[in-house]
Parts: sequence; C-alpha cells; structure tokens
Amino acid sequence: MKAIFPALIFVTLALASAPASEARPSVELTPYRNLPLWDATPVPGAKGNGPLDAPFLTVFPPREGKANGGAVVIAPGGGNIMLMYGAEGADIAEVFNDWGVTAFVLTYRLSPAYDNDARLLDGKRAIRLVRAHAAEWHLDPARIGYIGFSAGGHLGRSVLASSGPVLPRRPIRSSGRARVPTTRR
Repeated sequence: MKAIFPALIFVTLALASAPASEARPSVELTPYRNLPLWDATPVPGAKGNGPLDAPFLTVFPPREGKANGGAVVIAPGGGNIMLMYGAEGADIAEVFNDWGVTAFVLTYRLSPAYDNDARLLDGKRAIRLVRAHAAEWHLDPARIGYIGFSAGGHLGRSVLASSGPVLPRRPIRSSGRARVPTTRR
C-alpha cells in the first residue's frame, strides 16, 4: 500500500490543473450509484447504445462522519478486454473509504470495440466530472486523485500525458538559481 501514495500524490497534483467543467444537475452520492460520464447526449465515439458503450463511475462514499474531502478515481485493470472490478476496483475503493476518501470506480470502454482514444476520453471525463461536482459533493477539488492498475494505470498515464504542462506553485531552486520547468518528464 505504501507504493500507492507517491503515484496518487503525483497524479493528484498533475490533474489538479484540469478544467472543472461538465456540470450537470445535482446528483446525490449514494453508495454503489452508477454515474454516467455523459448524460442526455450521445457518448463521443460510441459504436452502439448498449451498456458496454456507456462508461460510468460507481460511487463508494466513506462512512458517515469519516469523509475528509479527498476523492479518487479508480481504474481497474483487465488488459482492456475486461475489468478486474473486484480486486482492482471495489476492494481498493473500500480501502480508500477507510481513509475517509470518496472513491469512484471507473468503468471504461473496452477492446475490441474501442481503442485507447475512447478510453482516454473516458478517463479525462471522469476526472472532469468529479471536479465539476466537488463543491456539491463536499470534495476538495485540489485533493482529487487517480489510481489505475495495469491497463487502468496505462489509462492514467495517457490522461496525465494529454493534460498539458503542470507548473509548480513556486520555482524549483537548483544551484542557487530559480528555474521553472515548462514540461513534465
């Protein structure tokens, strides 16, 4: 579990600059509720209108009185052909709940019907959706992270790589001179 923290912190800081958009009418965060990533519009790039064509987030809120304002989007692995929803989704969400963090398990579009571009849209939209509702759901928009396993981790790297440069709040000092990096490594 200790290895999770550095990755979560890095991705949280990197995604904190993503624009908060995609607002929609009020939605209550009830346990195990599925929140569609797209409402009342066709899902971008959808090849059908079945359940495998409509990505969504499943809500895992912490117990009453335990919430600390943090949130995490969890992307299970499964080789992009299935989702390991138990061990790499719900089980991980429950651990974050024990820490007071609201968890959202992402069900993203899978191969062979969909490619990485569709999954990238799903990952980016999931982060934007949670950020857009942060105030309503009593979440701190600066404490929204992402964790992925295997294919879900690859999706996270893709989301991070496509989010643009992230500048630090203050310059990094090296050899007594201030420098501000313009790109991520």
